[in-house]
Amino acid sequence: MLPGPTNVPERVTRAMVTPSINHRSDDFVELYEECVDNTKKIFETEGDAVCLSASGTGATECSVVNLVKKDDKVIIPVNGEFSTRLAQQIEWAGGQAIRIQTEPGVNATFDQVKEAFDNNKDVKAFYCVWNETSTGTMINYLDRIKDLTSRNDSYYVLDGVSIVGGEELHMDKWGIDIAMTGAQKAFACPPGISPICINGRTRKYMEANPPNTMYFNLPRYFKYYDEAKHTPFTPALPVL
Repeated sequence: MLPGPTNVPERVTRAMVTPSINHRSDDFVELYEECVDNTKKIFETEGDAVCLSASGTGATECSVVNLVKKDDKVIIPVNGEFSTRLAQQIEWAGGQAIRIQTEPGVNATFDQVKEAFDNNKDVKAFYCVWNETSTGTMINYLDRIKDLTSRNDSYYVLDGVSIVGGEELHMDKWGIDIAMTGAQKAFACPPGISPICINGRTRKYMEANPPNTMYFNLPRYFKYYDEAKHTPFTPALPVL
């Protein structure tokens, strides 16, 4: 669970030299459906899965621009580089990042998170970085956060870029609304694909409040997949 891509197995590297296919073809539909279904199994969700052609940072930004609106309050523990970046993304989207700041290498406790919810009853969402690789810390109370978000139906968003597939994720059971990862981490694949999963109620919110962006517009991805099992834009085919 360290920074940077993991080593790619030789059999995966060999698979990348197969001839490219048309991303509007039946072959692509078969390939992409398999990728989506496998992603949902790993995340343990009945929601939607999108295999974004982007880095892990692209997936986190995608979650922010589709959920956070001007002046929305978002609670986020911050203790390293990647949680700091995520808090900045929230603020740049117009949200109010309520940072639970701790020293590098020290996680915010569950009691600190609870206190933040107690003091911000109108919070829109809770974001967290599960595995902060810059300081080597991992949050171990993910299954308890839903007890806090359920108070006012706030959203629960998990940055699992460096850890999903290495540790078990029970997205639906834990009440997580959005979760994402990077294929170059525990999946041991080349960089370029970052899966993101969205549950049903969050999809409805996004479709009713679409973002002012083109490439990371998740409602477009939902529409294209529902209608034809396609992606709205050309994906990174060799690494799918």
